[in-house]
Amino acid sequence: MKTAVIWIEDGPQYFVANGDWTRFNDIIIGEDTGEALEDELNELIFDANGDYKIKFITLEEFAQAIRDGAQVIECGFAL
Repeated sequence: MKTAVIWIEDGPQYFVANGDWTRFNDIIIGEDTGEALEDELNELIFDANGDYKIKFITLEEFAQAIRDGAQVIECGFAL
């Protein structure tokens, strides 16, 4: 399974993650919406230096992932 993620941080950005990330749908980091999930999401997204571990993709690549069967979620930071 793949998960197509709409990452909110100064506007939407997109990436595709391997595996089921649906537990992170609607998790907004810093709003105490699920502290354990926020911590887990942070560990998956950022390395120890605060750099992204994931690679952002274009909207067209994102749309193709959805056509290929990826589940869609939205998460990130409050705007």
